[in-house]
Order: sequence, then structure tokens, then C-alpha cells
Amino acid sequence: MRLRVFAWFFNLFVMKKVLILLFFIALCGYSHAQQPDLTKSADISKPKPGSVRNQTQMIRVFPNPGKDYVTIEYNFGNNNPSGIYEIVDQNGRIVKRGNLGRQTDQVVIETFDLIPGNYYISLISASTNIASTRFVISK
Repeated sequence: MRLRVFAWFFNLFVMKKVLILLFFIALCGYSHAQQPDLTKSADISKPKPGSVRNQTQMIRVFPNPGKDYVTIEYNFGNNNPSGIYEIVDQNGRIVKRGNLGRQTDQVVIETFDLIPGNYYISLISASTNIASTRFVISK
């Protein structure tokens, strides 16, 4: 009987210490995974002059990666009514070139003759590179 009473008091004593420890941990605000402080904000840097391009001039290639064809969607912007496209391989060689007769349009380009790899396509009007992007050919 004495052993049971002693064990009961011992368990009560240990449980009391555990509860006190948990209370202090909760009081101090400790958590296992630190949460970000959402009341603070990050520094916002001003854009460098000239880094913002005219948003009306754009080129988009899809599907990317392409296989036997890619579609380019382009816009030369307000000052350029037409131009050409050039596709350049990783070694800097021009592998395809074509005329683009409208200011804004979509054109399907056959790429079955291109080897798999990375390519760059550029929109050129009046000897000026208007926009460019990268795409991938995979077979």
C-alpha cells in the first residue's frame, strides 16, 4: 500500500513539473517551426532606368519544348508594322529566317528539321532587335 501511495505522489510530482515546463514554453512563445513575421515588409528597390521595356513589343513561343512545330505569337509594337524572325542555334548560327507581314499575329514554324536543343528566336524590324526569347526542341 505504501508503494502505491509513493508511486502516485511521484507521478503527481513529475506531472506537475511537466505542466510547469509546458506553461513556461507557451509563455515564452517558443514554437518548433519559426513563423515569419508578417508585420515586416521587404525592401523594395527602384527599377534601373532603361530596364523596363515597351510592353507592347513581345514574342511568345509555344509549345515549349516543341517537336515538329512551334507557334510564335508576336507583336512588333506601335511603331513597327512588319519585320522578320530569326531562329539561332546554340552555336550562334541562323538556322531559320522568315518574313512577318503583320504587326501582330501568330505563325506556325515547322521545326522537324532542327536537331534537339536550345534555340533563340528574335523579332527584327528595321535592323533592330525588337524582342527575343528562348525555346527548346525535343524529339
